Amino acid sequence: PEPKEPNVRHTDSSNICFRKNKVRVQMKDSLNIDRFCKSHSNTYKLLGVVNHIGSTSSSGHYTSVALRDQRSPTTSCKEWAKFDDASVSKCALSEILDNEKNQRSSYLVLYGL
Repeated sequence: PEPKEPNVRHTDSSNICFRKNKVRVQMKDSLNIDRFCKSHSNTYKLLGVVNHIGSTSSSGHYTSVALRDQRSPTTSCKEWAKFDDASVSKCALSEILDNEKNQRSSYLVLYGL
């Protein structure tokens, strides 16, 4: 058979309009992908979220929340922390999952094993 021509398209980038998607993202503390991966069980835990606060995709402010490991000579625990410029504060998992503002400003949701 003859090789097919590649599908090449040229677009004019001067008329591109970027819009912020404000769809509510329902996050959970774990993500199971068994229906996509039949070979073995895969469940991932929520590790962090990057949020974009602003009305357009070209302006605004970024914050994040992440699960961090707090270790001391006598204890080890994991806690959620909110990062906003130079400010770092504790937060609860429920503040991340149940807050509609966070669900609408989620830019990147990170899961890991």
